[in-house]
Amino acid sequence: GNNVRFVLKLADKFDVKRIVDRTERWLIDDCLFDTAELLCLADQYNLATLQTYCIRQCDSFTEIAELINSDFYRNLSERIKDDLIVKMLELGLKMA
Repeated sequence: GNNVRFVLKLADKFDVKRIVDRTERWLIDDCLFDTAELLCLADQYNLATLQTYCIRQCDSFTEIAELINSDFYRNLSERIKDDLIVKMLELGLKMA
């Protein structure tokens, strides 16, 4: 966890987009972090692909509720919180 944060922090600081992109791809493909922690990383380092991936992975109200109740949720930007609300609405429409 800390290694990923360190790599992203340095890559962001020195504007090394290739490293940021590769780290983002690794987070999507191979990482075992939970969705809430991944969303925090996406938010903190403006990783749009990771953010989209995480939101799409939330496929139930229960999963979104768990995310909202996590320690990471309070650190998310209002933009991502809004995206989660939209996702909940979409899930509700699918059920109707």
